[in-house]
Amino acid sequence: MVCGKAQPSGSYHSTFLRQATSCRKGHTWTDWTKAGSCICNVCDKDSVLDVTKREKKCLVEGCESLLNVDEKAIEEKVHDKNILRK
Repeated sequence: MVCGKAQPSGSYHSTFLRQATSCRKGHTWTDWTKAGSCICNVCDKDSVLDVTKREKKCLVEGCESLLNVDEKAIEEKVHDKNILRK
C-alpha cells in the first residue's frame, strides 16, 4: 500500500479515485496500480474530500501534481443534474 497501512479484509473502496480523477501530467488510476500503488480503505475515505479541496497529490512516485476531478466523468455518473449547478 502506498499509504503504508495494512488492508483489512472485507473492506470496501469507493471508485472515485479510479473513475473520476487524474493529475495534470496525465497520470490515472492505471498508472498508480502499475507502480503497485494502492491505498487502504481508511485513506480512501479521506481521499474524496482531499481531492475536491485540491490537497491530494498524485500517487505516482515522484509526481508532485495535485489530483484533479474529472468533471465530465462526474456528470456522466450523476443522475440528478441539478446538483451539479454552481
